[in-house]
Amino acid sequence: MDKGKLIRVVEEAWEDSDQLRHGSLNLKAEWDGNRIVLSGYVRSNTLKAMAGALARHATDDEIPLENRTISDEEIEVAVAQKLAEIPEMKEMVTRVRIESYLGEVTLHTVELSEGEVQKAVSAVYDMPGVRKVHTEAATTHVIGA
Repeated sequence: MDKGKLIRVVEEAWEDSDQLRHGSLNLKAEWDGNRIVLSGYVRSNTLKAMAGALARHATDDEIPLENRTISDEEIEVAVAQKLAEIPEMKEMVTRVRIESYLGEVTLHTVELSEGEVQKAVSAVYDMPGVRKVHTEAATTHVIGA
């Protein structure tokens, strides 16, 4: 089977999957030398594994395949680790909830100053896999006070 046809077969397998069709962005397969490289964004590690498994099933087992898709779960963990490693973020990190949606990260912050929020955004902005960074300030409410 020629290289172009193999890529089409992989992408058709993905298109047949409701989960991947609705839980991915810019998912693609390309030749890189003698191997197929998968890239794009997926909502979960499960979808990342599914994209790889469908690609492997659609191709010859002899063809090397590299899965470079990025899951939101991986991004969330990487962002949390990055924020925890920054000394001035140490006290703030427990007041930030991290959410990623196909590479767009939202930092939900609680009682952080504008300067603290900007430090967090700056730390996350250039991370691999992060397409955009949003912030959303949350307020705390005491019930029954």
